[in-house]
Amino acid sequence: MADSASTAGFIKKWASMSPGQRMVIIGTVGAVVAAAIVAGVVGSRAGYSVLYSGLAAEDAGQILEKLDQNGVPYRITAGGSTIMVPRGSVYSARIQLATDGIPRSGTVGFEVFDRSVFGMTEFLQKVV
Repeated sequence: MADSASTAGFIKKWASMSPGQRMVIIGTVGAVVAAAIVAGVVGSRAGYSVLYSGLAAEDAGQILEKLDQNGVPYRITAGGSTIMVPRGSVYSARIQLATDGIPRSGTVGFEVFDRSVFGMTEFLQKVV
């Protein structure tokens, strides 16, 4: 019985409002519903992170082939030199690709120190 009383009160209040007030309420409810839908869609999409960037075309092709074989979704950006995968797949994909020896080219990292001998001059490094 309380529901019918509150419904009757709402209808009475609604009828006493001006058309402008009704439009404001309808617009506000519509905006809240639209914002909830947008938040749900954006929140449900998997965020992508960079797997590798600055890739040579050959390495990019090999990586994409392996990602396809493993069923990992990806996006290609920066003219094909950057590959992005879902955030939760970045590290596992890198490890899987590393076991296959991919990528083969790239920038020089700490491995450059493996080739140098402590105390060797630049001239001697070029000679050796």
